[in-house]
Amino acid sequence: MGFIKLKQSKIWIVLSFFWFVGPYTTCLAATEQIGKACETCHQENFNRNLSKRFVHMPYEQRQCKVCHLAGQNAGDNGVKNQRQRSPQKVHWLVESVTPAEDHWFMLPELGATRKLMLEIGIPDGPSVRKEVELPPSDKIPVVVDDNQAPRISDVGVLGISKGLYIEARIGWKTDELASSIVQYGSGDALDQRSLTGNRLTKNHVVLLTGLKKNQTYRYQVVSEDRFGNRQVSEILSFSTRKAQFMNPDFGSTVSTLNKEVRLKQEITRNKDRYLAHISATRPVLLSVGAVEEDPLELAAQAKQKRLGADHPPLQDMRETTTVACYICHETAKGTSSHPVDVRPKPGMVVPKEYKTLPDGRLTCMSCHTGHASDIPFRLIKESKKALCSGCHREMG
Repeated sequence: MGFIKLKQSKIWIVLSFFWFVGPYTTCLAATEQIGKACETCHQENFNRNLSKRFVHMPYEQRQCKVCHLAGQNAGDNGVKNQRQRSPQKVHWLVESVTPAEDHWFMLPELGATRKLMLEIGIPDGPSVRKEVELPPSDKIPVVVDDNQAPRISDVGVLGISKGLYIEARIGWKTDELASSIVQYGSGDALDQRSLTGNRLTKNHVVLLTGLKKNQTYRYQVVSEDRFGNRQVSEILSFSTRKAQFMNPDFGSTVSTLNKEVRLKQEITRNKDRYLAHISATRPVLLSVGAVEEDPLELAAQAKQKRLGADHPPLQDMRETTTVACYICHETAKGTSSHPVDVRPKPGMVVPKEYKTLPDGRLTCMSCHTGHASDIPFRLIKESKKALCSGCHREMG
């Protein structure tokens, strides 16, 4: 009986070996195969570096994918993912002031902007964001100027409130999409102006705030279409001596909490003027911003385009020069090593031979060479003192 148990144990050990080692061997073989493919194109690089005294082990073993191929550095590994560490930057362009199902916004010259961020505010729920990819400018439909100014009608005071602040709401209509501006004043001159925005509409409502009590105000409304064709109304007046009922004409207030919000967007242009039409399946507040592209991601995409679709996808410069290092060098964190993924102190000048990211952040490769060197630890200087004093001049 004891012999049978021992034999079964040996069989289990053998099976366990193949169970755990087998996949590792397959993975290693695949890694070496990729490394050999790299060597085919980068033979000169390998010939130059493999003869040096100190060679990076993955490089020597042709495990190029560990540091260079996308998707290899899952997890934290001591340095957070780029999108977690540096939240996406958005330059907000325009926003709506009332919930609506249809929104039209004039956008400034978009330049190199490739993505828009939409922030949707739901009256009875949390706000959410949606990223929209912009088509190339030559693919955006072009509309032609009709050289006709908007026709203004139904100008009037919708209401006056008298409380802690005195406010008046002015409304009017236009026969086409146009901007909403009110010029007003308590004397002969219309020397005050409502806040201007890039939102276009046919049903205009402007709230005038900070009015004085017991005053007569003269005003006129101004609307400009997407082409710059401008129309001005006649001058009218209102008084703040008495309050008028404020009609809350802010769209539907019916609760639709369980109704899913779906958006549809369309962008057209005339020269360098862009009009965005964004429709929703329920009344929402909407803000539109330009997403600031990550220069590292753009550089990686440009490099990938040069290499061609058949080349395995590469990681960006930060992943290769910092994040990948922590896969093997987990102890090089905190006070045990020089800080990385940070910018130099104000006033510090970093010599050109200390390579940094495009935004000036230091990486592991600021002090080390990537593949091989004749200097211990693959440092870029002959000694640690020379390395440190390159930036820290007081140590020289």
